[in-house]
Amino acid sequence: IDEPEWDVVWTYNSYDKNSISPNFTYTAGLQVWNGKLYWGMFCASYVIPGLVPKMGYKDMTSPEALAFILGQLRQTSFWRIDSKDNVELLYGEKELPVWNRPFTGEDTWSLVETGYTPIFGRAGFGQVFTAYAWTMAEYHNDLYVGTMNMENLLDAAASDESGSQMFNIVKLLTGVKEENFGFELLRWTSPNKA
Repeated sequence: IDEPEWDVVWTYNSYDKNSISPNFTYTAGLQVWNGKLYWGMFCASYVIPGLVPKMGYKDMTSPEALAFILGQLRQTSFWRIDSKDNVELLYGEKELPVWNRPFTGEDTWSLVETGYTPIFGRAGFGQVFTAYAWTMAEYHNDLYVGTMNMENLLDAAASDESGSQMFNIVKLLTGVKEENFGFELLRWTSPNKA
């Protein structure tokens, strides 16, 4: 069987240099709007608490475990590409934390440039727990994006006492509020405005 030839025009690893984050980050919605293809990322950050014991941290509330949790946390980035394969980061980060232990053996973190400058704003459309752009559609010439926030999934992931302690600390550090649980519906009226 002949192997198909693919043109790779972008990969998540070109944006995020962390060794673990790309393992639980996927493309979510795709939509053509005004002649460009838009997509968002699905960052399954709710799996991070389950990784903590596997990384050798015995106390989920230790400074090292909390650094691991917060350093791995990713919000959805939002992108578009034109017919000439010019990729633009609309919402995302100029720098992301990278865990040094897989590279140097040291349990430290570094901020590493992504190589992209977001046009409109921070990852997650400015909200720390916006995990993904779930779905998109064009309606009356506007682009609608439905998101998913994962605060409530983190709470569910904290099923034991140490997980509950960790979640309470993360709530304090990140400002999780129950009124943010669920999703947002975002609308673009112009590809040139946030």
